[in-house]
Amino acid sequence: MDSQQSQPQNLQQQQPLPPLQTQLQQQQPIIKPQSPPPSQSQPPTPQACATNVVIPVPIVPPEDIYTYVVVKGSLHAQDCAIFGLNEQETAAFTKRYTNGSTEIVNGILIKIPPLQAINSLSQLGYKVVCSTGEAEIVWTMQREL
Repeated sequence: MDSQQSQPQNLQQQQPLPPLQTQLQQQQPIIKPQSPPPSQSQPPTPQACATNVVIPVPIVPPEDIYTYVVVKGSLHAQDCAIFGLNEQETAAFTKRYTNGSTEIVNGILIKIPPLQAINSLSQLGYKVVCSTGEAEIVWTMQREL
């Protein structure tokens, strides 16, 4: 029973570890040692090895910035919808394909098969990164800025 009573007392005597701090400007960890150990006449007490630990967190700027465009249509249809084009790209599409285009919410509906639209977008630097669907397919395309 004495060992059970002495165990909570030992836990109360231990010092908690200091809180961690982060500094975004530092690239190397800094460890500050505690004061020198007590004299040899006193028994050593358990202490943490450092009072402040600094963890470096580098800020990495994004290397690649992309813009995305979505083409929606069916492989059997003669029209498709293109979403996410900027004003110059929209003007280029309507000028190139004069057989008909209609502005819709966030995009254009153009009277060309979707694969022809995808090929035209690839000439502008876009590439297909994913696709989904069965009867109506959505192709997501990206271009690096």
